[in-house]
Amino acid sequence: MVKIPEIVNGTSPGPLTQDKDPLKTFKEVIKPFRDSVVHASPFSAPGRFGGYDKLSKIYELSLQTASDMVDLTVDIIGRIHRFVAADGDCTQWLPPRGKDGTFEVEKFL
Repeated sequence: MVKIPEIVNGTSPGPLTQDKDPLKTFKEVIKPFRDSVVHASPFSAPGRFGGYDKLSKIYELSLQTASDMVDLTVDIIGRIHRFVAADGDCTQWLPPRGKDGTFEVEKFL
């Protein structure tokens, strides 16, 4: 018998849902910037993906937006980690962020 985890077969909502934060903000705000950088193109994204101007998104990307992206991503990783590990401690594999926003890797090692 093959056992499929509840989160995979959809009987458990897991730690995240697409219509609530942080995934909602990630999809609506962060993903267009991410996609514009990762899938760089002078053309607009297809309508089914929001139809935004990818090149404009790259030029609109600010340090604050990048920092917000990292904060949101760390939040998502933390929620998944707490759901899977249940100990709430990501410090074994995720270095802390300093006040300047960088990860303090040298303190981590």
